[in-house]
Amino acid sequence: MPVIIGTDNVSQSQRRMLSTASSDRYPVRIRLQQLSDIIDDEDIQSGEENLLPQWLEVAPSLADLRMSSFERRLYERYMEFFSQFSPIDEEVYDIDASNCCITFVLGAGASQPDPSGIPTVKELLPDMLERAR
Repeated sequence: MPVIIGTDNVSQSQRRMLSTASSDRYPVRIRLQQLSDIIDDEDIQSGEENLLPQWLEVAPSLADLRMSSFERRLYERYMEFFSQFSPIDEEVYDIDASNCCITFVLGAGASQPDPSGIPTVKELLPDMLERAR
């Protein structure tokens, strides 16, 4: 079973590891070790536990840091593992909005939180009314 990215079934342990891995308070080696532990986690590998989507953002934030060769190997292992996941459907980039009509149908809870960052109706409505005029 493949790794499942989501927020429904996530352990407190994974949340703590993510917190450590994404914090500048910890040395790079410890942060990268958290990444390694996530990659090797049997529950995540088997699909029994979801992988939090925020992990996709952690490695790029570590890319510019100075690392030892050991840390560099951990980082490369992490990047190799996560390269199989694309947070955005690549076909979306091929859409030419100037040549088609696009309608987005969104449900409650689709706005604001990452990764969408879509404005709420309260924020969007004034802009839509102005454009309609």
